[in-house]
Amino acid sequence: MKILRGLMLGRLSAFTVDDAGKETFVTGGALDRIQKSVELERLAFYLDSDICPWSIEKQWEDLLPSDWSQIFELAGNHSYSEKVAENHCYVLQPVTGNARYTKLRTEKSRNMGQPLQKAIINLEDVTLCLSEDGYKDILRLADNFAAFNKRLKYAHYRPHAPISVDPRSWWKYAYTVVTDESEKARYWRLSATKHVHGCILIM
Repeated sequence: MKILRGLMLGRLSAFTVDDAGKETFVTGGALDRIQKSVELERLAFYLDSDICPWSIEKQWEDLLPSDWSQIFELAGNHSYSEKVAENHCYVLQPVTGNARYTKLRTEKSRNMGQPLQKAIINLEDVTLCLSEDGYKDILRLADNFAAFNKRLKYAHYRPHAPISVDPRSWWKYAYTVVTDESEKARYWRLSATKHVHGCILIM
């Protein structure tokens, strides 16, 4: 089963503004008061199962810059990327919003009795959802990560040759892993037994 995870971001921009909220460029004493405006468009996270999101006639290495734009840019109501975006199984539905950040110098903030830093964030509807298939995919993904981490611990013992070529080394590898796991399990059992015995003596 293929599990596709993706983070989408239409646009993220930040720029300096004046008291009226208009973009500006400040230097010198104007730096006593820093004001930033942030704009966010179409931030989303999706989790898809068993789908092929891109139907492309060319090979990836043969795509032109214009082809990449058509596939991935979320511009235009009838673009290919818009049609693909509609079919995603979103955990976080596309969110758009803006923010305003203000920072004063310490001395000025103390004299004016205002907070040193202030941020105002406005977001449109924020929708979080997880389908039953998405929940199962997350559990399956967690199991895969757990199995990968377990294999990674013994990766330096893993033979380089295929098992059909050198079965002896694979038997040695299996024996090493099982022995190591058994010794660790026995150590933890002994430690737990000593701990319980110590608690009984204290009581």
